[in-house]
Amino acid sequence: MTANAFWVAEFGDCDYAHDFSGAQIKKSEYGNEQSEFGWNIDHIQPIKKNGPDNISNSQITNIKVNVLKGDKTTFEIDGTIYQVKRLKNVREGDILADYPYEGKKYCIITTDL
Repeated sequence: MTANAFWVAEFGDCDYAHDFSGAQIKKSEYGNEQSEFGWNIDHIQPIKKNGPDNISNSQITNIKVNVLKGDKTTFEIDGTIYQVKRLKNVREGDILADYPYEGKKYCIITTDL
């Protein structure tokens, strides 16, 4: 699947969206590391932590946010602590990060760890 097709599958045919952390991204800025709206495709559960390399483990993320997330499963961005969680293990009270996780194997929640 191309990056643009993945964008449309995740966000529809809009020009701007927000990643899980709320960072704004722009459809035409795929791979643009110099743009504040640049984005790429991130593995929600990092491959180095046994995450699968497939669409159900992928999300669109602002490039700068993806660098901060790296290969971690618990990480902090702008004072908020996030944690990668298997979607079927999300419990009442867990707050899913702002991203359309339908059809995903993993998700990201905010946490007070």
